[in-house]
Amino acid sequence: MSKPEVAINFLLNTWGKQCRTGDYVFLCSRDPNNPRSWKDHPIRYDSTIKKRIQKLLKQFPADHYDLYFCPLPFSEPKRKKELVKRTKLLWQDLDYANPQYFDKELMPTTYWESSPGRFHGLWELEKTYRKSGLPDIETLNHDLAYHVGADRGGWDFTQVLRIPGTRNHKYEEKPLITYKRKDGDPVPYKKLRSIVKRYEKKELQSVEPLQEGDVDQILAKWGAKLPRTILQMLMQDYAPVGERSDTIWYLENKLYEIGLTPEEIFTLIKNSAWNKYKGRHDENERLQRELEKIIADAGNPEKMEQMKRYDGVDLEGDGVTLRVDSYREVMGNISSLPGWLVEGFWARRSHGIVAGEPKSFKSTYVMDLAISVASGEPFLGKYPVIESGPVIYVQNENADWILKDRMQKMIVHRKLDGRMRRTGEKTFEIQFPKDLPLYFINQQGYLLNHPLHQKMMEQLIEEVKPILVIFDPLYLMFDGDVNSAKDLNPVLNWMLKIKNDYRTGVIAIHHYNKGAGGKHWRGGQRMLGSTTLHGWIESAWYLNREEPEEDEGDVAVEKQSTNPSKVILDREFRNAGQFPKLELSLFMGELGNPVYKVEAEVYKEENDSARRGKTTEELAAEIKEIIDNSSFDIVSFKTLREVTGAKKSDVVDALDLVIQSGEGKYKRIETGVKKIQ
Repeated sequence: MSKPEVAINFLLNTWGKQCRTGDYVFLCSRDPNNPRSWKDHPIRYDSTIKKRIQKLLKQFPADHYDLYFCPLPFSEPKRKKELVKRTKLLWQDLDYANPQYFDKELMPTTYWESSPGRFHGLWELEKTYRKSGLPDIETLNHDLAYHVGADRGGWDFTQVLRIPGTRNHKYEEKPLITYKRKDGDPVPYKKLRSIVKRYEKKELQSVEPLQEGDVDQILAKWGAKLPRTILQMLMQDYAPVGERSDTIWYLENKLYEIGLTPEEIFTLIKNSAWNKYKGRHDENERLQRELEKIIADAGNPEKMEQMKRYDGVDLEGDGVTLRVDSYREVMGNISSLPGWLVEGFWARRSHGIVAGEPKSFKSTYVMDLAISVASGEPFLGKYPVIESGPVIYVQNENADWILKDRMQKMIVHRKLDGRMRRTGEKTFEIQFPKDLPLYFINQQGYLLNHPLHQKMMEQLIEEVKPILVIFDPLYLMFDGDVNSAKDLNPVLNWMLKIKNDYRTGVIAIHHYNKGAGGKHWRGGQRMLGSTTLHGWIESAWYLNREEPEEDEGDVAVEKQSTNPSKVILDREFRNAGQFPKLELSLFMGELGNPVYKVEAEVYKEENDSARRGKTTEELAAEIKEIIDNSSFDIVSFKTLREVTGAKKSDVVDALDLVIQSGEGKYKRIETGVKKIQ
């Protein structure tokens, strides 16, 4: 528990050293769960001061709020430098400068631990200094900060400090702010001035005050030159309270080092989630002072060494907020109930992959799904759409004329192209084409891992409110290593974010890894980056082409084919039961010919092994991998048959081979196989 009596006595003692009736003092509060909740509470200093403090501490209890105070008295209920009336104190946000190691002459009269390993301090002077003496006090306090290694932005007249007896909520354990020294002897000004050397105040090399610019223009100008990590940090929607001071310091240093002007840095930081002063009356002044400190320290060897250490920290995960739902909230959340976009083909509000071999018409079938969802017409002309609505389709692969021709075929097939019929000798009835809520970003070099592109996509999603977003293809929208979980995870996490934040489904179209284990592998295992991607999906399609591959590309096959092209569609859904494979037969007319026809029927599983030419050795290799990757010690025959698509007799023969070559790692049991630890 906090100690309100300690806080009250501290404030009364500190303010009582220099305040007079009619002055104003400031207690400040902030809700740790809302970085923009900062409030200044001016208190008139008179005989009721104790009751006023007690009332505020009840209204903003220290067990739930971060509390601060300003040591100095003001002439009006505004915390501004020009309104300071007098002081008998010097004050410092000491940060990591521990007074325990100061020379005796520099020891604060009172100091306390504001957070683990960090300190605040007050130096009581022998006399009170009024208006004429305040410039000298300001200069000494500035020099003292530099001399003892305190926070170089924590010496100004409007500085606030944490209060002993309250709690610091930026840490999970919410440590109590405790005294380390209390009410030592006053210190003569002249003695301190003789010890503390003078430090030049370096002024900001720009106009005063800094003018706020346009964020989008600045990012457009510098976006290509800024490291991606810096862009991601600047665009985060949320920043943990405990990380903001260090991160502002780091960002300002990096931006100044890259070459941004003070006005540009000021604008980006002010409009970022890291702006810890947002909403305060002195917000601009505080941000500018932070920036002055950075520019004044430019080239400082100690700072450069600290930057190297900071550069080594992975900052990409900073700012992620975790929503905690109670049992009641989870069980009462209707939106989380399972459902379908198109039953048996894509789960409602789910994320996943459509992957397949070359020329397996991945984009064609996903386009068919997009038009069906946008129009409400049956998917493949056969399967009802359960939920229809807007769709965003982002594609980097096909030329616009290919996209338009393919869509035209599907629209005509669904009779969405408009109709005209004669109603009399000279009269006609015209049915205009239906305008579909289908939106495209076509061949614009979209990158899933580019912060600016992510921001623009989220803005589009907010405007359109789609129920499905499609990215086609993944490998052309990602400039990292698709086989690296470190590179890929930020992209997958962002797609999860848009799914959860905007309640939309997400599809990424992807390719198989050439030669990855052969066709006897499951579809999810054959994808590029398979381990990470396969574990990520909620819904998935895997397409395998039935007939031998042609030499021509996808476009040539689609234009010239006179016989239906057949693919096997394998569907995978997390916690949605088993669905049989489908054999899809597709016929499309040549360019300009709006013929489009798809037939779908259940694929005959008993022919699967024969068609794929799977040997016992190949099936054994597949079964071994399934067993090794299973999180269960026992894998049943049923599971092995469902996953491999093989007959029970073939599974039994292959399993015998696995056990024989397994060197005691596997044991045959009545229901299947057991792994031996």
